[in-house]
Amino acid sequence: MTALAVIGLWPRHVDEALGLGGHWWYSPLEFGANIVLFVPLGILSMLVARRAGWHRVAAAAFALSGAIELAQGLGLPGRTGAWQDVIANTTGAALGAAGVFVAQRRSVCGRVG
Repeated sequence: MTALAVIGLWPRHVDEALGLGGHWWYSPLEFGANIVLFVPLGILSMLVARRAGWHRVAAAAFALSGAIELAQGLGLPGRTGAWQDVIANTTGAALGAAGVFVAQRRSVCGRVG
């Protein structure tokens, strides 16, 4: 969660700070990194809110990511919000939550069968 806050509210684009901007491979790398960044949020959300369901975790991640992108676009002069980030972040959280859902179902089915 700390990593999300630091990266999300960093005053400049992270790629500029690291000198990575402008390379042809950066956009796919950034998209993938945004997915990976939100997988732990999906996992933790499913473990903490056990009855939430993966679809509710994905919806909450969509709202959180949208709020982050809105804050970047409106509140941080050196940043811009991007809908692609919302898609990637939501995908990551949904994958993490779905992974927990599948693992829990397998665990229950293994005990019953």
